Amino acid sequence: MINTNTISLENNQKFMNSNPEEEKYSMKDHQNSEIQISNTRGGFSDVTDVNPNEPGINTDYKNLDKENKHRETLKIAVVGNVDSGKSTLTAVLSCPAGTTDDGRGSLREKVFNFGHEKENGRTSSIAHEILGFDEQGQQVIPLKKDILTTKKKTIWPEIVEGSSKVIQLIDLCGHEKYLRTTMFGLSGLYPQYSMLVVGANMGVSRMTKEHIGITMALKIPMFVVVTKLDLAPETVYLDTVNTLSKILKGSACNLKPILVKDSDDLDKIAEFMPNKTICPLFPISNVTGQGVTNLKYFLSKLPYFDTSSAQIDKELSDSQIDEIIESELVIDSEYNVKGVGLVVGGTITKGGIVINQILYLGPDKIGQFKAVVVKGIHENRVEVNNALKGQTVCINIKSLNKKEQNLKVTSFKKGMLLVGVTQKCLQNTLKKGGPSASLEALCVREFEAEVVILHHSTTIQQNYQAVLHCGGIRQSAKVLNIAAAKQDSELLRTGDKGLIRFRFMYYPELLKPGSTIMFREGRTKGLGFVTKVFSNK
Repeated sequence: MINTNTISLENNQKFMNSNPEEEKYSMKDHQNSEIQISNTRGGFSDVTDVNPNEPGINTDYKNLDKENKHRETLKIAVVGNVDSGKSTLTAVLSCPAGTTDDGRGSLREKVFNFGHEKENGRTSSIAHEILGFDEQGQQVIPLKKDILTTKKKTIWPEIVEGSSKVIQLIDLCGHEKYLRTTMFGLSGLYPQYSMLVVGANMGVSRMTKEHIGITMALKIPMFVVVTKLDLAPETVYLDTVNTLSKILKGSACNLKPILVKDSDDLDKIAEFMPNKTICPLFPISNVTGQGVTNLKYFLSKLPYFDTSSAQIDKELSDSQIDEIIESELVIDSEYNVKGVGLVVGGTITKGGIVINQILYLGPDKIGQFKAVVVKGIHENRVEVNNALKGQTVCINIKSLNKKEQNLKVTSFKKGMLLVGVTQKCLQNTLKKGGPSASLEALCVREFEAEVVILHHSTTIQQNYQAVLHCGGIRQSAKVLNIAAAKQDSELLRTGDKGLIRFRFMYYPELLKPGSTIMFREGRTKGLGFVTKVFSNK
């Protein structure tokens, strides 16, 4: 049976009280990283003869071949404090049943991207692992391959081909100085669920509360995994569970905690997860394997739902954008692959993408869009002909401008998109500079947002600057003016609500009314949503 923790709790109003440093580590290794993509490409048109102002191929997404849609791909963000066992848990879940860690983190090397992560044991980049389940709910294991030593480019396609449901685990950073990377992973990768990992022997730290707060702000369904049962004394473990229950039941979360001790009713719990009313807690040990089977079964039963529009209030959405943009991919990574060219990775938040389709890449650092053609599409390292809304893919693109066909990774910034335009936009802009001009007109430097201040040591006033996160966007913004809820006040303190006009410090962005925003200065300071954008003209 499942035991529900019924402790009487007080509201946790100082929920976000943490103090992470600004991330300062070098991105040199990350910029030089490459992904392995098949060089076999078929059916590509001669891109030098393509006119970016012509309608191009048919993009009727309702009639697209859905050969790759039968595999549901759930994205689960793995969050939690440093040393709580996130990477080890990710590795254990992706390995065959019965695989355990040695207690010294040997399995986590399977997840890490870089050598320095293996040396210090701390995740500093966003890592991905997958596990697949067949139609009977059994985990798919590659045949005659050592899953711990074989490269992902060999393992992943076999897992995907044998699965009816694929789960992508997104291992995020736990150290406070990498908070910006974790925030980008939660807001820009559009996960369906958040798996909060808490060490039973460590208790609930400031960064644990920070990650809970970000998850709640983005309205992501959450479940908790309490690790290291083999290390924690029973009294310490119970204290950790009680503290978690208080936070989850508090006004900031308003969730019903459910302590899972066996597999009873896991199907019903999984079914109710998208409602964001419950939060199951799974006590496990990566060393003994205790509780891992229940967790895997729960993951296999989690329902898929589209999250690409979850961060946008539809009542405030801009119809002008819908008249111009037909398909959209939010870019979260870019690579220069030898022998292939430029590859971008991201989540499709609108419409769909097919091979040979003409898309527009931007806004760049000066707010412009460049016409590109899609040369190939990969999902989970498997080549596909098309991809639809909600899917996470890697796309090989090439510029239609002969002078700029070799696109460079250094020209990218956070917040860039790949967008396809509507037939109406093409027809209306043939004599007005083409679709690029219409897309550039949508980009803004200033916007208005209704916000609530979560935590700030002093006051927020005019000219205050913070790093703003919105989907894939990550850029510093300055407060131009404040219309506070309190009369005759242009200052905001902890707990205050107000209407703030922001200005991006460096580049224009394609920002949509109704989008959820978060701003931070080291730790998270406030959150809200965009109510209005102002044209650059």
